Amino acid sequence: MGPRPFSADADEEFLHGRGTVDMKGGLVAALEALRNAAETGARAQVLITSDEEIGCLGATEASASLELTPRIVVVPEATRNRVSLGHRGATWLRLAAKGKAAHGSTPRLGRNAIRLLADRALGALDSLPLAADDYLGEETVNVGTFDGGTATNIVPASAVLTLDVRTVDGGAPSIAWASSLDPDISVEVALDLPAVRTARLPEMLSGKETAPAATYFTDASALAGSVGGAPIVIWGPGDPREMHAANEKLELESWRQASRDYLALILSVSPA
Repeated sequence: MGPRPFSADADEEFLHGRGTVDMKGGLVAALEALRNAAETGARAQVLITSDEEIGCLGATEASASLELTPRIVVVPEATRNRVSLGHRGATWLRLAAKGKAAHGSTPRLGRNAIRLLADRALGALDSLPLAADDYLGEETVNVGTFDGGTATNIVPASAVLTLDVRTVDGGAPSIAWASSLDPDISVEVALDLPAVRTARLPEMLSGKETAPAATYFTDASALAGSVGGAPIVIWGPGDPREMHAANEKLELESWRQASRDYLALILSVSPA
């Protein structure tokens, strides 16, 4: 059978379809465990938010009104049901260069905003200070977009590039670096999410297999300050390599295991 990215078909091994791993599988496993736990009188809560991938917008708004004191917070993102103790943060920067328009036949009369960004920002990217953490790993930077100019024969008066810096020690160093590049390059901080790290495997998950830090960020960055200091783990069904894959698919046994694991956790921290 060929590709079936939107089919939602299930066979003996997999559920096929985009979003099955990222992250409908984890969400449904959590809801299944919540329902089964409620039948025994045990209590837990599931918080569902939106717009995580464009900056945890839903979780950020929710955190302003949350008054939670949980024993543990589980983000059910894909980890192959191994327990990850955190992930890097994310600082998204928008660098806008101001130049001077001129005719393309007389570029000396203008100032090329694209070249300004290319020379002063991209040319200096290797000088961006990047830290590292023994668990979270190394900070990274990605040039996400680069836009500028209006026509081939016009010197561009403006240009914009965006940077995605994944951080272990906050966004301040990268913000300071960008702000010092050139007087004609302005910097806007579009997103500044902190890293998340739980120091050790929580006691209620003793014996569970651990995983490296997640490579992606999650709503945990926005919620960490609203959960009363509870440990936060990323722990869910599915192979992380399937996230955003063209033909995403979720192993059904991985989903079943997650549902069992979540139910056992709920019963251990909130016995009937």
